[in-house]
Amino acid sequence: MNTSILNGSLLAILSITKYSPFRQSREAEDVVMVHFNTGKKAGKFMKALIDPTDSVYRSISVIESRARAYFYENTTPWGSQNATRLLVASKYIDFITRMSELRSEFEDAVEEFSKAYKGLIDEAKIRLGSLFDEHDYLSEAGLKERFSFDVELTPVASAKLSDCHLLSEYAEAIERDANARLDKVVEQSVSSIYHRLIVVLNPFIDKLSQNPVPIFRDSLVENITGATEFSKEYAAIFEDSALIQCVAAVDHFAKTIVISNLRNDRDYQNTCLKEAKRLLSVVMDNESSYTAD
Repeated sequence: MNTSILNGSLLAILSITKYSPFRQSREAEDVVMVHFNTGKKAGKFMKALIDPTDSVYRSISVIESRARAYFYENTTPWGSQNATRLLVASKYIDFITRMSELRSEFEDAVEEFSKAYKGLIDEAKIRLGSLFDEHDYLSEAGLKERFSFDVELTPVASAKLSDCHLLSEYAEAIERDANARLDKVVEQSVSSIYHRLIVVLNPFIDKLSQNPVPIFRDSLVENITGATEFSKEYAAIFEDSALIQCVAAVDHFAKTIVISNLRNDRDYQNTCLKEAKRLLSVVMDNESSYTAD
């Protein structure tokens, strides 16, 4: 593995857990079985211990979604398990600062939910009727234990076995295999960068392909520059010359676009459309070289 990846990046894992307000009800299932004359495996009845649409509870899910979105937008895939992502080291301060802010928001929302929990239980007594069972509910401490927000950052491991007490021929074979696996992981990550460019180029092309072109939003260009800014640092640590050149070409194209001309100049629209299609073709060809296997 090249030293740029080892020295210029970190492995990141985001783990968020939260309390589930649903519990299987055997009593309700027995009633359904008798009423509809079904077998035991006809289905399940899940009762909502609290109102899942409650604004206090939903706020926790909203923060979780924002955290996951930020995490995936600022990292790239690493390996076959999607939980582990690659974070370029230069983004560390901004990344950990923002994740700390989101963790604080998450913990504050959990605190508000724990305060509202008793009231939600009282509401459930009425809503659930005879399905209500006080044993389904947790203590305040037990409730808080169901929530967690953790970001794990670790160095990228190299495939060096010099410290392992193995016979040299076995160590060399294992190291070769490990390096081959790491090379495959890098290829998958490089492919994901190309895919990120494809995702932002396609809407731009689709919009300009319409005649006449509908209202052109600045965000179509901003999304391209955002993707190239993200991709530059990752391309550098992967030391992939084709990717570096490709990102630079797309970046130059986006930053030289005169958006006002895209709104009313059909000749300029066609020029940008032609160049965008050319760049997309290059990006897709490069990506295919990593996904062919």
